[in-house]
Amino acid sequence: MLQNRRGSVSREYTAWHPRSVVALRLIYLATGGAPFMGRGPPRHADLKSAMSVDAPLYTPDYADLTLLVGTDPSIKEFKIHRHIVTVNSKFFKVICNNPNFKEGREQIVKLPEVDVDTAHRLLRWFYQEPLDLPDDIISDEGYPVMINLVNAADFLEIERVIVILRDATAGYLKHCSKWSEDRELAKEEEQRKVDLMCRIYECGVKIDGAVINRYLRRLKRRHKLGMFMDMVSAIEDCHHALFEDIMVALYATVDMK
Repeated sequence: MLQNRRGSVSREYTAWHPRSVVALRLIYLATGGAPFMGRGPPRHADLKSAMSVDAPLYTPDYADLTLLVGTDPSIKEFKIHRHIVTVNSKFFKVICNNPNFKEGREQIVKLPEVDVDTAHRLLRWFYQEPLDLPDDIISDEGYPVMINLVNAADFLEIERVIVILRDATAGYLKHCSKWSEDRELAKEEEQRKVDLMCRIYECGVKIDGAVINRYLRRLKRRHKLGMFMDMVSAIEDCHHALFEDIMVALYATVDMK
């Protein structure tokens, strides 16, 4: 079990702190991945056969890069194409095209912090499939998927995926009109929305202020606005731009009866 930013126990999903994402990326690049190596590169005998990428444009033919994701004993291997991932990811572009990094020389990249499901969703997108997102992004099943995708896209510097996730979050807020009658469940749902919005902003993109404004107005009509603001206040390191956008939207609701 992992802990969220408030220190409370969260569900089992890869939840990196935003500053940790930057630190991990810098350490990885500075040391050639050494902090993540553990016992060194797993022997291929320890791995199951390479997993296929479920996308029409994918083929293992001429694959020139091995991607290892997950941690022992569940490491999975993908055979992929360097020119595909370097076009979409600044992280892959740096480590694959720079001869000073052993990943580029050995053609093996290890990403133990990325789980297999997240890696597969991103690889399908690399090979021109639409990004596979959950229908309900704050449900017990959908929320971990979204957070893991945001964290991985941030770490791998996949700007187009971050924009897709921003748009999906904004779309959810735009159409959200129902709240649980159970107060504790409703609070958890608002916490997830706020956490996801904060994480999106930490990736360097913003949600349209008009979307936030309309969402707060709906909250106010349902007498849920105080609950939402409590969740915002509970985040000690809430992104300053998100906080400002929320405050502007909150002020615009003052005229509501």
